[in-house]
Amino acid sequence: MSDLENFQLPAFAPEQPKEAPPINGKKKAKQQTAIVNPNEIEQDLPCNIHAEKTIIGAVLNDNNAFLQAAERLTPDDFFLDSHKRIFLRMSELMNKNQAVDFVTLSNELALHKESEYIGGISYLASLTEGLPMRPMIEDYIRIVKDKAMARGIMLLSSVAITRCADQSEPSLEIAGELTTQLEEVISGGIHRGLESVSNLTVEVLDKYKNQSQLTESPGLSFGIPGIDEATGGIQDGEQVVVGCFSGVGKTTLLAQIIAANCPKGHPAAMFLIEPTRHTFLRQLWTIVADVRYTAATKPWLANREEREKLQWAAFQVAEWPLYIFDKSNLSLDEQIAHSRLAIHRHGVEIIGVDYLQRMKVKSVDKNDDTRLKVGRASTSNADLVKGTKCRSILLSQLSRSGGMNTLPTMDKLRESGQIENDAATIVLLHLKYDEEQGHFTDEGAAIIPKQRFGVPCNVALYKDQNSALWCSGKKEDTTRRYDQPQLYDED
Repeated sequence: MSDLENFQLPAFAPEQPKEAPPINGKKKAKQQTAIVNPNEIEQDLPCNIHAEKTIIGAVLNDNNAFLQAAERLTPDDFFLDSHKRIFLRMSELMNKNQAVDFVTLSNELALHKESEYIGGISYLASLTEGLPMRPMIEDYIRIVKDKAMARGIMLLSSVAITRCADQSEPSLEIAGELTTQLEEVISGGIHRGLESVSNLTVEVLDKYKNQSQLTESPGLSFGIPGIDEATGGIQDGEQVVVGCFSGVGKTTLLAQIIAANCPKGHPAAMFLIEPTRHTFLRQLWTIVADVRYTAATKPWLANREEREKLQWAAFQVAEWPLYIFDKSNLSLDEQIAHSRLAIHRHGVEIIGVDYLQRMKVKSVDKNDDTRLKVGRASTSNADLVKGTKCRSILLSQLSRSGGMNTLPTMDKLRESGQIENDAATIVLLHLKYDEEQGHFTDEGAAIIPKQRFGVPCNVALYKDQNSALWCSGKKEDTTRRYDQPQLYDED
């Protein structure tokens, strides 16, 4: 880096025409094109013209430098529009397997009528003045990327301020979109890029050795031993989709997941679009109290002991790190905004949505249909937890095409395509349907067509008629997943 100490920018960048030709033939919004003293520019918006010039000059000296720069930078990361265009044309030459030098680059710029705009070959020649043949540009790449991110944050904040001042949109929607856009800016920041397997082996092997010391999977429980054994549980940073016909019991499984993990100190946030807080909490009380489900749903039918157990269970659940948001017209922006807040403020490890197709998703364009909207909701939740200690659990309806007794498959997920892609694990709940009686029986299975740790499989399940809970095995197996609550002291 010492070879660069004598490298100086010209006092002024080349003059530019009043209206430059559009990049890629497309008109762009008005951007920074006025050319003034670089020191004055840097006082207005975050940028470092020195670093931009060094990166471009390094590519002209050694085309291998482009590969290093292109791994982390795009043309839009450069502040000066002339530098954006130069880097873009460099990219096009490299993609055509052509050398990037003064002649080829000047010719490429001329083809797009940009030579005059960037200052001609004389400016290109100035980019390498004082540079060593192979300068180290890692630090310059980091600087340019950091400045680009800062400008992006400023722009998004400015737009959000304008929208809030206009007062024509709900503030929560603006906040939700701003948070999503900021994450996109962050995700475009510096990343590690390609790494050799020799560098990665120690990291991966250490994690394997740590996991080999465990006596059980580090994943959170589904609340059903058979599904836990088949899948290894719910892993952090991943999305689980639970699908079934209406009335089969997807909300019940969600309640069992919460009951299996919240008492152990794993915080959860539930977004209830279809069920109410009353329905969901009473189902949790039933699980903890180990009483008939009807004792919670129809209090007038409960006996004294059941009412006492339910009251005791209510106070137990009240101590759990559980947060509930029930709203029938919940929007995706609201859900994502509240979820992020729950993750950062409460350390939430489980995000549950009941259910996906009822989510209100704003249209991006006039051609948006339900499939695209549901796919966007699925992807937003998957991105929300990726790389975190949190998990997302999305409940989804199944299409009834093919009959009620047909075993569910992934293509029965409504608007399935993107839901399947985003999910690490898919659990499809099934109960046999009694055609004569016109209702579901209590004998069924969990169909697991996709999972991270193994091949697709089916797990035998049945619904306990008293508690309405899912249980592993056949109906004759009465083993319960949860410890029985102790209402009275043994003495």
